[in-house]
Amino acid sequence: MLTFVTIGQSPRSDVIPELIDIIGKSFEYKEIGLLDFPENLQSLKLLNIESGEEFLVSRLRDGEEVKMPREWVVQKLNEIVPEIEEFKVLLCTENFDLPNLILPVKILESFVSILKPKKLGVVVPAKGQIDMVKNKWERLVEDLKITYFSPYSTESGDLSVLNDRELIVLDCIGYGKKDENYLRSYTGGIVVSARRLLANFLRNNIL
Repeated sequence: MLTFVTIGQSPRSDVIPELIDIIGKSFEYKEIGLLDFPENLQSLKLLNIESGEEFLVSRLRDGEEVKMPREWVVQKLNEIVPEIEEFKVLLCTENFDLPNLILPVKILESFVSILKPKKLGVVVPAKGQIDMVKNKWERLVEDLKITYFSPYSTESGDLSVLNDRELIVLDCIGYGKKDENYLRSYTGGIVVSARRLLANFLRNNIL
């Protein structure tokens, strides 16, 4: 049994069916989201993301995009994750110091380290996340370009900066096959989503 943990609201109907399709086999699973709890949703509504504050992006059950302060997410994950007994898979590409949790960011970083691209492109959901993820990726490559393109809304930056990239990483679990295909039109390089790499990892190592 796997438990998928989203920082948004479950079920993640935009993620799980495609994830299972890529894995290519059926299995038992549960889903839980930080915003499944009314008190968390109410708490988040009272917060304002300050200028320069690190934040994460996810999705509500109805498809609406939601932005959350990173520190708030850390606090809520620490309240919920230790109570889950099954194998836990985080549906987020941020790096959190939580025990016994499969982190897609580790899979992404390993993939990039193996391929060793000279020119890496990274796509994130929101412009305000670029500085946050820059610190994560620039230690792995010398030539890095980052832009933004939301899988949940129409928000998008200049995607033409990707045209000379050898590898483009879609750094959010919300990106799916259609986003991979769309972003391939901007580059001759390899485009890979965190969702696809997570599915391959689960198929080959867990399921």
